Amino acid sequence: MSSFNHNNNDGSKEIVFTGIGMITAHGYGFQSSLDALEKKHTRSSIDDYKIKNFNPAPYLTDRKVVKVVSPRDVLGLVAFEECVKAAGLTREGMNRERIGLYVGAPPSSTVDNTNYAEAIEATRDSYGQIREAEFGKTFRSASPTTLLSGLPNNVLCYGSKTLDARGPNSNYTTLETSGHLSVIGASRAMRLGRLDCAIAGGFSAHTDSIILESLHRHKVLKESTSPDSYQVTPFSTSEEGGTIPADGAAFISMEFRGEAVARGVTPLATLLSGGTASEAQWPFTGAKDSSTLVGLMSDILEKAGVQKDQIGLVAVSGSGVPHIDLVEKDAVTTFFAATQDLPPIICTTTAWGNLMEAGGIAEIGAMACYYKSGQIPSQVMLQIGKSCEFNPNKKTVGLVLRTSLSGEYTGLVVRF
Repeated sequence: MSSFNHNNNDGSKEIVFTGIGMITAHGYGFQSSLDALEKKHTRSSIDDYKIKNFNPAPYLTDRKVVKVVSPRDVLGLVAFEECVKAAGLTREGMNRERIGLYVGAPPSSTVDNTNYAEAIEATRDSYGQIREAEFGKTFRSASPTTLLSGLPNNVLCYGSKTLDARGPNSNYTTLETSGHLSVIGASRAMRLGRLDCAIAGGFSAHTDSIILESLHRHKVLKESTSPDSYQVTPFSTSEEGGTIPADGAAFISMEFRGEAVARGVTPLATLLSGGTASEAQWPFTGAKDSSTLVGLMSDILEKAGVQKDQIGLVAVSGSGVPHIDLVEKDAVTTFFAATQDLPPIICTTTAWGNLMEAGGIAEIGAMACYYKSGQIPSQVMLQIGKSCEFNPNKKTVGLVLRTSLSGEYTGLVVRF
């Protein structure tokens, strides 16, 4: 188990979130994706969770990048650039050596593998040997950039180039916890004095047919049983439960409070602590009990100096896979058992689907909006017991949890 905290005396070195960028199948931009949480949707298949017919050119600084990276990478770059704009960050006036990019990325897609195979086959001679000198000359898709388009760190590389970010960076490929790990990694670099600013987040493209087949084989993919109700049911106990991976990307900017205020920026929220833990088990099987996740929650709240009764809102993964959700549900109810009522619980998978690597990032922005308005849309509320009323003025701390199908957990403690 690993965790951190970021407390200091005057608050100037508190790590704050200052901007968020997002794209989903239900909205291009954070606000439009957020609005989708307040609406009821009719979906019939996995196609309703795919981002289709999207023109990324207006969102990108360097439009030529579309030709050299995969479509899934483009989603990440769009959300990254939207985040930079939302935070008001520019190359000018910033120490580029102290800006870092931390990215949660999905595995290679079918398209990447197909292009790779085509590139190799196009250069084989009659003996089956690859003619290196002919690589890139004999077939339309066979070029050096064909192989580069499938790299898992393309968003990190091209995003860093766009902002000229030369500081420490990292790439994470751990499915649902990747987005949180990017925030945790960036915050540690900031705490150690290596960065002044970071962009962290992730992007998901798990509607790819190969990945869907893998999820189906492990019996964690929701099967379509009704033509108008294909959506995730968080904390379901039904045998027909399952998750629905969705295309999307979300990035959030992180700065020290003193520097953000000096730029005239009003922070969205303050990061108090975070951590990660994992089960010693085979992926997709589910843990025997919730003790590991409960231990993580206890650890990060202690590091943040926060009591359980100060938590005003909890965001959970709610993947829809019964034996995975059971652990998360039991952890939340067990952890808050000593308090009179559970804090309000929210989950976005019913509306957005499972954003996998992008999950856990946009929830921070959504919670910030709910704290500001004082209202939570009924569509994202989960009833798993007796919950207290949402009291944003008195209970200003939120808890964001991520539970992976692979037995990994992450959590962030955030003050709004």
